[in-house]
Amino acid sequence: MFPITDNSDRVIAFGGRAMSAEAQAKYLNSPETPLFHKGNVLYNLANARRALGAGNPRAPDTLIVAEGYMDVIALTGAGITNAVAPLGTALTETQLGLLWKFTPEPILCFDGDAAGRKAALRAVERALPLLKPGHSLQFAIMPQGLDPDDVINQRGMKAMQEILARPVQLIDLLWSSEVERITLDTPERRAGLEGRLAARLKEIADQTVRNHYQEEVRARTRKLFQRAPDQGAAPKNMMGRASGAWKRRAGGRNPVIAEFAGPASGEVKRSLLAVAGAVPNLAARRERVILSGVLHHPELLQGHLEVFCNLSLADPGLDRLRSTIIDLIAEYPGLETGPLQRHLIDLGHGGLIDQLTASGFLSGDWYCGPGAAFADAQKGWLQTIQLHARETHLKQAIDEATEALAMDFSHANEQALMALQKQVAEELQNGLALGLDSGFGEASGR
Repeated sequence: MFPITDNSDRVIAFGGRAMSAEAQAKYLNSPETPLFHKGNVLYNLANARRALGAGNPRAPDTLIVAEGYMDVIALTGAGITNAVAPLGTALTETQLGLLWKFTPEPILCFDGDAAGRKAALRAVERALPLLKPGHSLQFAIMPQGLDPDDVINQRGMKAMQEILARPVQLIDLLWSSEVERITLDTPERRAGLEGRLAARLKEIADQTVRNHYQEEVRARTRKLFQRAPDQGAAPKNMMGRASGAWKRRAGGRNPVIAEFAGPASGEVKRSLLAVAGAVPNLAARRERVILSGVLHHPELLQGHLEVFCNLSLADPGLDRLRSTIIDLIAEYPGLETGPLQRHLIDLGHGGLIDQLTASGFLSGDWYCGPGAAFADAQKGWLQTIQLHARETHLKQAIDEATEALAMDFSHANEQALMALQKQVAEELQNGLALGLDSGFGEASGR
């Protein structure tokens, strides 16, 4: 028999564990009373909260949540005195609130079997709508087939301490639960993953926390979908930038984009983009044109979603808009122009939508506008992305050369920077313009 106390350590009920394997129920609690509602109580909470902040070297300074009475008793007997447990049920909203009242990131311990993993995922589902700034959950998953009592008895206290010292964060458990479900070898499966994750994150009620989760998931998704180095992904140097060797091999173009866009001949130079005075201005303009093209022709993302996801955008507002578009397309496949723009306006992007769809904005880039035939829109849009990738490469190369010169003002570094500047000037003079065939525009009546 186990006395169950309230937060002030007053006994309000009892729990019993069956001694026989043939018993109809493994655990029984006292019936619900005005003093006792099992979903509102955590076993051993009064003792565990007193242990917080006591500098216990055997346990992290947070509440440890085990699955049952015996786990709490085993942990406490081993010196981990800040352990609690629900009373035979999954954690409730009230119990989560109790935990967060005393510690911002409690560690939930679950058995290392299928049932334990399911229980952990149920805790994630229960916690998502309740997350708030500074408050989350961590998870300590026991080795396969073991509970905390088994770990302590079979592997020793040090093994238990090591598990508690390396908890899995909630975002990591949520991510792995979705990513490990299927292989992601087709665009449809990748889009399915994005849709499921977007739906899960919508459950988070707090806007600030939801925004940060969405940013983190988008970053992980892009990284997951990047190709391996031998397929064209850029290896990173210590500064997190593409290595010079890869840039030379790729010719400054994003290989994923180059695969779709084809070579640019420089034949057509009517675009306003070709007469801008500097690479940053070109890039900033093209970012807006590319997003405008998607707003007018969302069907461009069918077959080219990966290109759009991997696009480098310097403008934070455009990057947020791009991320929202990806979320909407994942949730509503086949979304057309009108509904897409209305959704984006409802989600707070109205000002940017007005700018990108304003009359005259695409006067020099008609192929991304509403009157362009899809064939022309697709050709012009993909080559605009290719040119944007080229410009981004040139700017990054200049930034790296400038940084190298600042760190080591040598003749070699100075010459390298001057050579890059000359290359940029020549390319601008020749016109970083769309290279489109002679039949371009006929489908649109041009």
